[in-house]
Amino acid sequence: MSKHEQGTQTIYTYQGVAYKQNSDAQTPWIVSFVASAEEIREWASIPRRGKSEDGQIGFQRADDEKRVKKAATFFKQSSLNQSPTAIILGLHPNQRDLTPELNFINPDNSDNIRQCELRIKVLSSLQYTDDINILKHLIESKISYRIAEFEDDLENDDDLDDDLDNDLDILDETIDETELDYGDTEIELGKSLLKDFLDNLENEQWCKKNIQDLREFAKPATVIDGQHRLLGAASREQDIPFTFCAIYDCLWTEQVFQFTVVNYTAKRIPDQFITANAALSLTKNELLQLKSRFEQANIKVLEYDLMEVVNFNSKSPFCDLVNLSEKNDPHKIGYKTMVKIAKVWHDARHFKIPLVIFPNLEFDSVFKAQTSKKGQIKVWSEKYWHYFFLEFWNAVKEIYSECSSHEQDYTLWTVGHSQLMQAVVLYELQDSILSQCSRNVNTYESSSLEELLKKFRDEVNSILGAFPPEFFATRWKSSSLNTGTGRSLLIEAFTKLVTEGNYQYKKSVLVAGPKS
Repeated sequence: MSKHEQGTQTIYTYQGVAYKQNSDAQTPWIVSFVASAEEIREWASIPRRGKSEDGQIGFQRADDEKRVKKAATFFKQSSLNQSPTAIILGLHPNQRDLTPELNFINPDNSDNIRQCELRIKVLSSLQYTDDINILKHLIESKISYRIAEFEDDLENDDDLDDDLDNDLDILDETIDETELDYGDTEIELGKSLLKDFLDNLENEQWCKKNIQDLREFAKPATVIDGQHRLLGAASREQDIPFTFCAIYDCLWTEQVFQFTVVNYTAKRIPDQFITANAALSLTKNELLQLKSRFEQANIKVLEYDLMEVVNFNSKSPFCDLVNLSEKNDPHKIGYKTMVKIAKVWHDARHFKIPLVIFPNLEFDSVFKAQTSKKGQIKVWSEKYWHYFFLEFWNAVKEIYSECSSHEQDYTLWTVGHSQLMQAVVLYELQDSILSQCSRNVNTYESSSLEELLKKFRDEVNSILGAFPPEFFATRWKSSSLNTGTGRSLLIEAFTKLVTEGNYQYKKSVLVAGPKS
C-alpha cells in the first residue's frame, strides 16, 4: 500500500487480486486486498438509515455501541485474537474526478483471476471540510445515474404502470379505476425520499445540521458488511489490518442487494428492517430489478408489497403507524401481526375472503377465465386485495378515529393510548367481522368493482354497529391479550357482541375481570 498527496487529492494505492465468480461481461470485479481499519475509514462510508434526523440517506443499521466496544475489546484482550473474515466494500462507479481505478498488472491476461492495482482518490480535506458546495458536487456526481433515472421515472410513470399491468396480464377494460385510487400513491416512497434528499441539498441550514452524514455520503466507497469490526478495530488506533473484498463499479442497488443477502443469510436481520430498507433505499423501478434476485436468495419481498399498502400508502388508515424498527415502540403497531392482518386479504387462503368476494368478481373477464382456485388467487393478489383491505379498514377508522379513548385527551385511533389500536385486537376484530360477512354472501352480487366495494363497505358498516365505541373506551381489566387466556376472552367478547344484541359487555370477564 502507498499513500501520497497529489494537488488537492490524497491517493491510496493497493496491490491485490481481482476476480470474477462468473464469466459474464456484466459481472463486476471483486478486488481482494489488505489495509488497516483506520485507513479504510478515511475513504469508505457507512451510510446509516435513519441516522440523520431529517433525512434517511443510507441503508445500514445505526451502529451498536456495545458491538463496537466488544470488537475493540476483542483485539485488546489478547495478542492471539484475530478476525480473518473479510470486510465487504462497494466502490462507486461514478464520482467524477474521484472514481476508484482498477488497473491490471498484466492487461493481456483474460483469466477471471488477475493481479491488480486499486487506486482510491479522496479530497485531502474531505474529513474536515465544511464546504457544502464541494460535498454537494461529490454527492450529486455519485448518484447522478439515480437522479437521471428518477427524473426519467417522473416523466414515464404512467407508461411504466401500463407496462407492468400488461406484463401481469390482468388488465380489464370493463373497470373504470379513475375514482378507485387506493392502489396509487403520489410518488412511491424510495423515490420520494430521493427527491427530498436532493431538495435538502439545496437547503444550507439542513446541510450544516447534517454535515457529518454528508461527509460520509460523499466518500467514494461504502462499507456493505463488517461495520462494527471495522469501527472497533479503528478505535484501537493500532493500524489493525483486515482483508477487504471490494466490489468494483458497485451501483446503489447492488450495495443494497449485497447488504441484504449477507445479513439475511448469515445473521438474519429482522424482516421489518428488510421491508423498510426496500422502501426507503430503493425506487420502485430499482426494487423491480432486484425482486427476482431477492427471491432466488430466499429473501422475503412479499412483506414489502404488503407494507407498501398498509404502512406506506397515504390512503391507508395505518399509514406510518406500523413499527418497522428493531426495537419496541409503544407508539407503533406490531409489525408481525399487521403482516398477518394484511396476508388474510392478500393470500385469500382464509375461507372468508373467497366465500364473500370471489363469486362476485365475475365481471372481470381475466378472473372469470381462471379454471383453478390458484389462478383466481393470483389475479386477486395482484389486482384486487388492496382495494378491499383499504375499504374495510377505512370503514373502521371512520367510525372510531374521532371517539375518545379510555385515556383522557386521546382517541381510539391513537396507538399506545387505545385498546382498539393493538395488533391483536385489530386482528380479532377483522376476523370477527369477516366471519359475519361470510354469512351474507348473496348480498354482494355486483357488475363492477366500484359497486362491489360499496356493497362490501355497507355490510361492514352494518356489522360494526355491534361494536359501540364505548366498548373500546371502557377500561378493560384483562390487559394481557396476547396470552392464550386473554385472547380467548377477547374473542368471546367479540363473538357475543355480534351474536347477542343486548350483550352486557361491561359485565364480561374481559372488561370486569375474573369474579372473585
